Amino acid sequence: MHIMGYCAGVAHYIWLPLAFVSVPYGTKDVMDHNNTVPVDDARFLQMLVFLLGLWAQYQQHRHHRLLASLRIDPQTNSSHNSPKYRIPTGGWFRMVSCPHYLAEIILYVCFTILIQFDHPTPRMGLVLLFVVLNLSVTAIRTHRWYYENIPGYIQLQRRALIPFVL
Repeated sequence: MHIMGYCAGVAHYIWLPLAFVSVPYGTKDVMDHNNTVPVDDARFLQMLVFLLGLWAQYQQHRHHRLLASLRIDPQTNSSHNSPKYRIPTGGWFRMVSCPHYLAEIILYVCFTILIQFDHPTPRMGLVLLFVVLNLSVTAIRTHRWYYENIPGYIQLQRRALIPFVL
């Protein structure tokens, strides 16, 4: 792991709890409560976002399992002509190099939306911005590494993180 990635991870987990610190009692709310969504509609939207978050979490787990399945067991692999790294396939890997990062970003978007319903704060938006920037840069670097180190990767015409975009 690169030292900058480690430092970014440490900073992330230091700043993340601050997103949930309550607005001090007696201060003005961040949201204008005159423009609230009716309770039934809000609960329905919360449930949809919650389900989307569960789906994103499943996708992240699924793609981590696909990556883990590529590991070569050094005890059983005595062949020297077997590649050290293999191209991940299946799921969203058909379209992007880092689908597990995309799923994590979707998860943080859902998390940010859910927090805004009951605890409106701009700080969670800053956390989301950090996650999106960090994972985008990491996905681009990973994508570039695949292009430079795995023969034939360019023919797959994958994007780094977002299908057809990035």
